[in-house]
Amino acid sequence: MITPPSSLRRSERSRRATLQAALDLCTEKGYGRVTIEAIAARAGV
Repeated sequence: MITPPSSLRRSERSRRATLQAALDLCTEKGYGRVTIEAIAARAGV
C-alpha cells in the first residue's frame, strides 16, 4: 500500500475539520450568522 505524503494527510485533516466546524456552527447559529473567522477558529486552522 502506498502512503500519501504527510502534507496531503495534513491537508485532508484540515479540510475535514473546516467542513465539520462549518456544519456545527451553522447548526448552532444559523447560516447567516457564521463567519469565516469563526469557522477557522473552531477548526483550529
